[in-house]
Amino acid sequence: MSIAIQMKYEQMRKESPAIACIFMLQAWSGTRITEVLNIRLKDIISDQEVIVKGLKGSQDRYITTPIKLEHLRKCMLLKQDPFTLYNRFMIYRFYKRYGILLKTPAQFNNKVTHSLRYDFIMKLREHTAQTGTIQNAIGHKSKNTTEKYITRFDSFRRNSNK
Repeated sequence: MSIAIQMKYEQMRKESPAIACIFMLQAWSGTRITEVLNIRLKDIISDQEVIVKGLKGSQDRYITTPIKLEHLRKCMLLKQDPFTLYNRFMIYRFYKRYGILLKTPAQFNNKVTHSLRYDFIMKLREHTAQTGTIQNAIGHKSKNTTEKYITRFDSFRRNSNK
C-alpha cells in the first residue's frame, strides 16, 4: 500500500471511519463506488475481508485489505449493514474535499469516485501487460471493457510524458 493512500485513509478515518473504509476498499481493489455501497453484513468476512457483488454483469470478487478496517469490525459487532446511510453523491463530495480526483486529458471528464478504479488499473498496468489479469482483478465481464481502460491509461501516460 502506498504511503499516500495510507495518509489519506488516516486523515479520513478521523472524520468518518465509514467513508475511510469505503476509500480503502476502493483504493485497494479498484471496486466501483456502487459495488462498495452495496456491501451487506453477510458479505463481511472479517475486518479485512469482504465479498463484493459485481455489478454491470461483472464478476463477484473477494477483497482483502492490508489493514484492519474499524468500520467493518463495528458493523459485525452491531450486526448492521455497513454503508446503508451513504450514497455515491455523499462520497463524491467527501472525496472532492480530500482532493481525490483524477485529472484526465481534455477528451475525458475528471474522475472523482471512479478515480480510485483508474488508479488501481494504472498500477496493475504498470506491473503487468496481461489484459486478462487486469480484467479478473477488477471484475470486468468483457475483455473489451478492460481494453478501453488500458487504452485510456496508455493515452494518458503518453500525453503526460510530453
